[in-house]
Amino acid sequence: MDKDKINLPIFKLLFEDFNLLLQANRYAWGLIALFALVETLLFALSGNLVFCISSSYRTMGFCNSNVIVFVILRLLVLLCECMFVRNWTDISLSNEKINLKKIFSPDKRDLRVLGIFLCYGLTLLAAALSFYLLYIRVPDPDWRIEIIYFTAVAWGLLLPVVVMRLSCYLAAAAMKTKLPKLSEVWNKTSGNSGKILGGVAILVFVGLFVLTQLTSFVEQSGEIVSSLQAWSIEYIFNFIKLSGIALLINFCYVQYNLLFRSDENERKN
Repeated sequence: MDKDKINLPIFKLLFEDFNLLLQANRYAWGLIALFALVETLLFALSGNLVFCISSSYRTMGFCNSNVIVFVILRLLVLLCECMFVRNWTDISLSNEKINLKKIFSPDKRDLRVLGIFLCYGLTLLAAALSFYLLYIRVPDPDWRIEIIYFTAVAWGLLLPVVVMRLSCYLAAAAMKTKLPKLSEVWNKTSGNSGKILGGVAILVFVGLFVLTQLTSFVEQSGEIVSSLQAWSIEYIFNFIKLSGIALLINFCYVQYNLLFRSDENERKN
């Protein structure tokens, strides 16, 4: 087991994802621009622009409160972002030539990315549910019930931390390669949980900072007088969001390279 362990270089793990984003080629940035346009059209045509989160704009003509439309839109956007992840991996990280016909063509890797997204989402949901259970908790006189309760809540809170060790799966799902075995990833990341958690913490901090700035901008932007103005700000929002997704993929890709590319090179030699 010890021979499978890898000591991940901390600085490369924490900051190489930012470097990859800044050095992305023009086709990769064009990919972000293209998918930002597609998402903007989806949000605009369905009446779910970013401004609609504010009660001040929900009564305006370009906002729609239909729940069914909202659910269908979110599913379409999620599928769109799975395609983006696959294309970003090909064009930016694997330096493949851009092929407009393949960008929006269905690919089995889109389903793999979707599956990973759903798994990660369920772990975050479990953590949120655990926090909620702690919030509404009423002490029980039976100590056995209390132990079972806190054990379940503790597992729910720890689950996202455990899954972080498996974050390289997101990059592997988007690449033209087989998914590594769960036991192999677990063994290779042994002793690196703190480093991976640190990388995730940096991404979360950057994401929250950008989100708060965008939210503040939306609230202080004044009255939106035209659909064009609303669409323009929506496009900027989606461009920044997709850049953040690209940064996340870069982070997972760096992990995958550090964990498995040396093994692949040895097999080739």
